[in-house]
Amino acid sequence: MQVVNIDGIVNNMLLKRRYPKHWYLEFLLYGVECLREIGLDELEIYNTQKLPVSLEGTVELPADYIDYILVGIEVGGRVRPLVEDNSLNNLQNFDSTFQVIPFNNSTDANAQDETNLLYAPNLFSQFLTVRTNSYGENTGRFFGGSPYRDSFKIVKSRNQIQLDPSLKLANIVLIYASSGLTADGVTNVPLYAQKTIQEYIMYQFYFNNRTYGVSETEMQRQRYIDERKVLRARLSDLTISTLKRIVNRNTIAAQK
Repeated sequence: MQVVNIDGIVNNMLLKRRYPKHWYLEFLLYGVECLREIGLDELEIYNTQKLPVSLEGTVELPADYIDYILVGIEVGGRVRPLVEDNSLNNLQNFDSTFQVIPFNNSTDANAQDETNLLYAPNLFSQFLTVRTNSYGENTGRFFGGSPYRDSFKIVKSRNQIQLDPSLKLANIVLIYASSGLTADGVTNVPLYAQKTIQEYIMYQFYFNNRTYGVSETEMQRQRYIDERKVLRARLSDLTISTLKRIVNRNTIAAQK
């Protein structure tokens, strides 16, 4: 795929419009802003990072994080996904010196039912046995031999990923949607988006410059919107043949 960076787009615009070099920094700022804007919808910037896990079972989210695509464990050449579990505690566990420590489910009687306390010393006794909760309700038999859980939770208030206390990992693999916050002059973007970024730069230049009137600014804004529509069309998977099939499948002959 052909790409171009923001630095090349800005220098190209300055040369075409015969603007001096001291407009470079302002144009660069507008270009990065446009990349962040279209990255939310059209470009869909996805990043993959290998992040360390703290002793408390937490992972710091990247600065440009918007939403996760996959949270997993690296197993050779594959990534085994973890499962999101909203029942994990948002609160942190502190010791007597107010240091954050991991929760210990094996010794937390409040988090265990009567059957867990009864059969915890012998894992083999849990196999094919009837289990009940604290209310005496039958929860079925236990299969698998171990209460191991591979789950996580996104805690937005702490800007962290909270892993299940039973997980003991050194690193996780995070695939996430990026806001483009880490974009700079050398960030590569698809060639399709070059014209859109150029029109956005000029729109912001007109909007923040007192020498241009409202009508000129609005015309430049409309050019940016038109180019963004073109970008969305170019990145779309729809083709002429696909549209014809949609029309033909939804066309029913009526009696005359």
